[in-house]
Amino acid sequence: MKRAEPPRRTTASMISSDDVLDEGAGPVVLCLHGFPENRSVFNTVAELLVAQGFRVIRFNQRGYTDATADWRRCAYTVRRLGSEAIRIMDDLGIRSWTVVGHDLGGLVAWEVGRVEPERTKSLVIVSVPHPAAFLLSLVDPKQLVRAWYFLLAQSTKAAVWLYSPTKPASRKRLAKGLARRGLAEDESGRYLDHLAIGKRFIGAIRWYQAMPFSPPSSTFFRVKVDSHILWGQDDALTGHFSISLSRLFVERDRLQITEIPGGTHWLVDQRPADVAKAAMASHREAP
Repeated sequence: MKRAEPPRRTTASMISSDDVLDEGAGPVVLCLHGFPENRSVFNTVAELLVAQGFRVIRFNQRGYTDATADWRRCAYTVRRLGSEAIRIMDDLGIRSWTVVGHDLGGLVAWEVGRVEPERTKSLVIVSVPHPAAFLLSLVDPKQLVRAWYFLLAQSTKAAVWLYSPTKPASRKRLAKGLARRGLAEDESGRYLDHLAIGKRFIGAIRWYQAMPFSPPSSTFFRVKVDSHILWGQDDALTGHFSISLSRLFVERDRLQITEIPGGTHWLVDQRPADVAKAAMASHREAP
């Protein structure tokens, strides 16, 4: 598929043009990846959407690219990540969009919808709840256990020693951990190869480390945008309780939740047709 060259952008964004893919023509879908992924996770989703007349924007987010040189924890708050996504859309001259976000990219998608409700036609959130719903769900011991890695990631030394993909033993440990949670080693390999370059793995864990710095307004807010959560019933990282709590934080009748039997946390990899279908439907049904 031919890559359309994006226009030259200002230095306001820390993401270089080489990290942005702009494909297709038509209504815009912005795709935001999570951990341990990069923009390639949306390859099949993008192909399906472009074939149906959509324009798809995807990029390697802050920390997942060598162009992001600011390694302070506070540089990775969801507010800054959301602002960066919006700046990229501004620099491309895009005025409205549907956002698809997976995993931590889903949290960035919620933030984009919070900041730009008039420009965001709809949200498709894959495998994660609303951020406030996630916090509330930690009263459930099962969800607290599922989120143990959030605490581990607060220590850069521990995370690098145990899971850095730059070293064979720790890479193997990370790959096996992801496989136990539904992402097979042959699926995760390209992501770990990407994270093994430079300081990208440290940049990726900075997302977790920045969470305590996120302002309350980026956590406890009511969504005013049509939203659709896709959740796999076999998701080992996100429980049903946290997903259902999201209804408390979306305006009445504006949230749809689709539970996918047999689906894992990695729906973009394993069920791309379902993700693309949700994006198309959400865009077409939005006011």
